[in-house]
Amino acid sequence: MIADFFTFLRILCSVYIIYLGLFNAGNFNIYFYTILIGWTSDILDGYFARIFNKDGKLGKYDFQVDLFFEWSFFFYLYKFKYVNSTIFILYNIIFLFLIFFLPSKTLLMSLQAPVTFTPFIIALLNYNELRIVIFFWLIINLFLFYKRFFNVIKEYIDGLPSSEPKEEKKDVKK
Repeated sequence: MIADFFTFLRILCSVYIIYLGLFNAGNFNIYFYTILIGWTSDILDGYFARIFNKDGKLGKYDFQVDLFFEWSFFFYLYKFKYVNSTIFILYNIIFLFLIFFLPSKTLLMSLQAPVTFTPFIIALLNYNELRIVIFFWLIINLFLFYKRFFNVIKEYIDGLPSSEPKEEKKDVKK
């Protein structure tokens, strides 16, 4: 139940970010703090699901919620001219193709990475007041949840295709 609350909070953050983009509401700081709330809710939903050993009703949709969340802040970046329309359209076409025809979590995570980091890079380069917030947010999360961080990296690496040749099975007859 607690995990579902945090997953639902991320959905609300997504809808709010889309609202900000559609209606030119707010500013970059509001957008960025909403992203931090959303990512914190992503960390906490998994944390509570593992503590209580229960995914909840929304747990099975966690990755899809992540994709929607990231799309929402990509949409905002497009609406405020951080991303041009050609890149936005091509990225969406590629993403949809991968989701429906090559649904690999590792591949989708690779495609998500630029979208994930872009708001942080914009904040670090253009908004002095957000630099300290980012620093402390990252330090606190790495300190509290470093094991999960390294597990996510391991899951990603495990999903990559191996460059080593596969061993052939030998038919051993006795």
